[in-house]
Amino acid sequence: MAALGQKREPQRRDDVRLFLETIDRLRDLHVIARTLVDGLRQGRHATPQRGGSTEFFDYRMYVPGDDVRRVDWKLYGRSDRLYVRRHRRFADLTVQLVVDCSASMGFGGAASPLSKFRYASMLAAALALVTVRQGDRAALALAGESIVRAMPAGGTMEHLHRVIHELQGAAPAGQTRLPDCLLAAQRLLPQRRVVVILSDFLVERDELRRSLHPMAHAGCDVVGVQVLTEEELDLRGLGGGRFIDDETGLAVRSHAPSVLRDYQRLVRAHIESLRRDFHARGMGLLQVRTTDDPVDTLRRTLRLGGLGV
Repeated sequence: MAALGQKREPQRRDDVRLFLETIDRLRDLHVIARTLVDGLRQGRHATPQRGGSTEFFDYRMYVPGDDVRRVDWKLYGRSDRLYVRRHRRFADLTVQLVVDCSASMGFGGAASPLSKFRYASMLAAALALVTVRQGDRAALALAGESIVRAMPAGGTMEHLHRVIHELQGAAPAGQTRLPDCLLAAQRLLPQRRVVVILSDFLVERDELRRSLHPMAHAGCDVVGVQVLTEEELDLRGLGGGRFIDDETGLAVRSHAPSVLRDYQRLVRAHIESLRRDFHARGMGLLQVRTTDDPVDTLRRTLRLGGLGV
């Protein structure tokens, strides 16, 4: 059985790569967002109705695609018909998307057609679409050396189009000041909310830890999505060469195999430290690669944030 599983894995990687290449040819983030969200709906309703406070007020007939968790099975036992419960919403949920647009996010590598920023933007657009479709509100902050662009929370389709337009027009540049940007974002929307941070998190841990604390103290549900490339996680495919920091321009010459062991140790330590920092505050952290299926990443992000699926 193990051998059969090993044979299927290359096909799985080929399928994911083909999918990534297909959506990368789509330059319109509106189309990409719909493509990713539609991928969630295969065999299951992905975005049940949400809200800060709801109460039951009536029933309606079940239609294909409704979340089966909303079916009143006791009523079905009495009437032999499927009805779903309807709830009245008293407070909308606000989902704040913080997307790192510093220069390091422009790196793509050879293993994927997508840069880290492109991958993060696709996910952010899809998350905004899911949020607005289920009747909640989405806000956007683009984080570089400062908050490059901030959009307040909104729940209309027109607002969704503006959010996606900002993501579409942004380009990664400058040094990262993600911790400072997270503190600034906290001041933009002080109420309790879901915060999804999409970044490579290549920042100083102490500064990041300090910026996460106010969000935890405010009762925010925080999910970090760390987007990295294959090359950033594993140097074994690289030879010697000139390595350039995209944000500072600092360049060094090195032979990759000679620094492989220390590099792998430092990368693993950084990722594990991030995970501990997030989990210690009751926050979720995903570590994904630009070669990962974005539909799967979207599904995992939604689950961590309690946003459906």
